[in-house]
Amino acid sequence: MNDDYMISFQNETKQTIEASYKKMTAVERSVADFFIGNKDDMDFSSKNISRVLYVSEATLSRFSQKCGYKGYREFIFSYEKDLEVEQKNANIEKDIGLFTRNVQNAYQNLLQENFQMLNEEQIRRVAGMLNISNKVLIYG
Repeated sequence: MNDDYMISFQNETKQTIEASYKKMTAVERSVADFFIGNKDDMDFSSKNISRVLYVSEATLSRFSQKCGYKGYREFIFSYEKDLEVEQKNANIEKDIGLFTRNVQNAYQNLLQENFQMLNEEQIRRVAGMLNISNKVLIYG
């Protein structure tokens, strides 16, 4: 299966299409492939989709029924709702990059604050004691 199929794990309508895929005709599978691979919001009216996919409106109705819906309208209602959720999740993934940059900046600020708290005189004194010692034991 391609990546589009793997992405649809959060989209219940696409899962339903995939579950019904084996019992579809070749034409219905082309409709299924379109809906599984689609990520864009568009005019999903039966007239428009039948024109885009070069299939009849009756094919869309049969496709919807094989997926377990009463008809194409019920299918599209569910599909559009799940597509909206899928698009929101895609935006969240983009925000993860922003989140990681914020975490990185926070750690950078913490590091700078810690360096400001360092007492250089105390570090020199400790370094001098380490230099003159015969043995240094470190426990951790």
